[in-house]
Amino acid sequence: GALAQVIALNTCAKEGVQISSRWVAPASNTRTELAYQLHTNYDGAGAHISGTVLNATSSADLEVSSFAYAASGGVYYVVLVNKVQGPVGAKLDLSGLGVPTGNAVLYSFWGSTTHIMPVGTAALSNGEV
Repeated sequence: GALAQVIALNTCAKEGVQISSRWVAPASNTRTELAYQLHTNYDGAGAHISGTVLNATSSADLEVSSFAYAASGGVYYVVLVNKVQGPVGAKLDLSGLGVPTGNAVLYSFWGSTTHIMPVGTAALSNGEV
C-alpha cells in the first residue's frame, strides 16, 4: 500500500539507488498514487522533494519512519511516515542538519483522502520538531 511505497521511495533515496522501476503505475486516485505525488507534486503546483539525503531520527522509530533532504537555498524536506493508526507522540531529531529555527509547513494525506493537503505548521527549535 501507500505506506510501503513512501518508505520504499525514501529508503531507495537514502541508500543511493540511482534508478528503479515499478511494474505497473499505481491506480489513479489511490493513496499509493499519493505516495508518488508526495515526491513529485505535493502541492499540486509541481513542488517536489529533492536534494541531498540527510539523517533524521524519530524517537518512536517503530511507529514513525523519518527521512530528510537538503535542497538548494537552505530548503529542507522531511518525510514522516506514521505506521500505526492514530496519532503518535514522537520527537524528530534533526540536530545534525544545521536546520534553522522557524516554522515548517506541513502537508499530509491520510485515511480516504484523495489529495495531499497543507495541514498547518510546526515549530523548529534546536534541530527538533
